[in-house]
Amino acid sequence: VAGGEHAKELTTSFILHLRLTEKNYMLFRDKESFNKLNSGLLQIKNMTPFCYECTPYIDAIFDLFATYKKSDSLINEIQASGNRLEEVTGRIALNERERIDAFITKTKRLLLAALILLCTLGPLIVYKTATYIVAPIKRLARITKDIADGDTSLRAPIREHDETYYLATSFNMMLDRLQATYDSLEKSMELLKEKQAQLVESEKRASLGLLVSGVAHELNNPLYNISLTVEAMREELKELTPEKIFEYTEDILMQNRRAHDIIEDLLDFARARKSTVMEKQDIVHIIKESVNLVDNQLRINNMDLALDIPDTPVFIKGNHSKLEQIFVSIFTNAIQAMKDNGKLTVSLMPDTENKNILITISDTGPGIPGEDIKNIFEPFFTTKPVGEGTGLGLSVCHTLVQEHRGRIEVKSNLGKGTVFIIKFPQYEEPVSSK
Repeated sequence: VAGGEHAKELTTSFILHLRLTEKNYMLFRDKESFNKLNSGLLQIKNMTPFCYECTPYIDAIFDLFATYKKSDSLINEIQASGNRLEEVTGRIALNERERIDAFITKTKRLLLAALILLCTLGPLIVYKTATYIVAPIKRLARITKDIADGDTSLRAPIREHDETYYLATSFNMMLDRLQATYDSLEKSMELLKEKQAQLVESEKRASLGLLVSGVAHELNNPLYNISLTVEAMREELKELTPEKIFEYTEDILMQNRRAHDIIEDLLDFARARKSTVMEKQDIVHIIKESVNLVDNQLRINNMDLALDIPDTPVFIKGNHSKLEQIFVSIFTNAIQAMKDNGKLTVSLMPDTENKNILITISDTGPGIPGEDIKNIFEPFFTTKPVGEGTGLGLSVCHTLVQEHRGRIEVKSNLGKGTVFIIKFPQYEEPVSSK
């Protein structure tokens, strides 16, 4: 391509070094690469007469310089515009931050003012609201309490704009219906009491009939014996010796005393039934009296009696006639259940540990079915045929036992008889205080 000294300068290493500088400049566009590339181009430019291919390369490099210079100018313009844009956006952002800070500060002040206002007026608002809502409810509560105390004529006041308008209306409707139901129940109770009184009176008459029947039979025996003795005396009047007359008169007096004792027992029973006083009673003596009252029924039905009671008094607090009524009713019930050839057993045992008196009355009757035991003390419940009882006897017994702070229970097995167990608290002497 070239000769002489200038040709020597265009060595391969020079060209390669120049190309490397070109690449560095194109990659990094730094000043050092520009200066080296520019110095190398000046050297090549001096040798253009000897290197025809160098001129296009030199022109291309200078065009590259011009292009990069323009691009640098554009870059500078872009950077300047970017700086101005950044400055504008910074100011906008600052203004927005200031507006947001101002809004937040204002909001905080408003919230603080609202909180102070709420703390100041809140209790008053709550009080007024509670008064407006709770006062009618309290009014209804007072009316409900008065109604519960017995004043069923009260009604809740109705106010159309009241919060409890519908509640008060429904409440009054409920009270009206309850009043109607109460009136109906009251009439039914009066009718029931009237019927019950009639049944109780019927039961009393039935019991009195049984008692009178037994007493009449009991009185009939000594009177009949007296009659037989008088007949014998009339038949033997001419043949009577003083000893025989004494024997006959002694028998008449004995029968008379027996009749007198029966009448006295009956009068004591009648006098005792009128008393309702609860006082110290000898339960052993009352059981013996009750047995005497049904003794004739036992003999008529060929029944045995077994008494297992102490010889000494055992005291409880009660009413003589009511206690006697309890035992006579249970004895009579057992006698009627056993029919003939039965055995009535009565025992009394003090329970000192629990301070109770335990009385057991058992019979050898047919027993009570299991499903009937739970109803045995219910009023008007009876297993007897129609016309033989009202079903009030054992119910009355149950009530009377409870009046004496006692308990009564029944145990029974079909075919093995029935056992009544009665517990009374022992009598305790009142403690005198000085």
